[in-house]
Amino acid sequence: MAGGVHTLTGQLTGHRRARGGIPEADEFPTGTRIYSPATGVGSPLAPPMRVTPADDGLIGECTLGIAHVGERFDHQPGRP
Repeated sequence: MAGGVHTLTGQLTGHRRARGGIPEADEFPTGTRIYSPATGVGSPLAPPMRVTPADDGLIGECTLGIAHVGERFDHQPGRP
C-alpha cells in the first residue's frame, strides 16, 4: 500500500510550499486563516470556534468534541 501511495504522490503537480510557509488561501496576518489549528475551517484539528468583536478585543467561543477530549482532569485553583 505504501508503494501505491508513493507512486500517486509522485504524480501530483503544482506549487509545493515549504513546511513553515503560509498557505496561499490564508490572508495572513490580518485576515482569515483557513488552516489555523485553532480556528481554521480547513484544519481537521481546529474545534468549531466562533470569534466575535468585543470592546477590548475579541471573544472566542467553542464546544469541544470527542476528538478534543483527553483524560479527565479536574483542576482546582491553588492545587497542583
